[in-house]
Amino acid sequence: VASVEGVHPAQVAAFAIGPGAIGALGREGPGDRPLYPLGRGRVLLDVDEFKLTNDTLGHDAGDAVLLAFAQRLEELTREGDVVARLGGDEFGLLIADVAGSAEVEAFAARILERLRAPCDHRGKLYDCQASVGASLCGSNSTAEDILKHADLALYASKSAGKGGFRLYEP
Repeated sequence: VASVEGVHPAQVAAFAIGPGAIGALGREGPGDRPLYPLGRGRVLLDVDEFKLTNDTLGHDAGDAVLLAFAQRLEELTREGDVVARLGGDEFGLLIADVAGSAEVEAFAARILERLRAPCDHRGKLYDCQASVGASLCGSNSTAEDILKHADLALYASKSAGKGGFRLYEP
């Protein structure tokens, strides 16, 4: 159980957005179409039931969930991976040195397992599950392509129920 007693909202943003992370993961404009190198994957995560947590338990509980979520993602990343909060309850990871879909699926399974543990905030336990969608870089993948594909996979994951994973397949 992760403890986030005394969390200030600014801590959530500071922890979840590392230096340079938004430039690497942000939603690029139509003129910014850099090619992503092969061997990378993009993972998008959306905190399940986040609006319900905020609306029924208060923003301090929502901030605690976001901070616990960000801390757990940081714990799972490797050298060369980048994690960022993209906005609201959505996070993104750019994972380096991916051999293929089996490695992305194993990484997503580790994320989902780590997030199943509840978050402790002021003596109460809160759900910290997520829906996960991912895509792999193709030989001519642009930042726009890989984000779109990860978004589609995330949507499919959320449609199938909370706490799931989908990998984009063309």
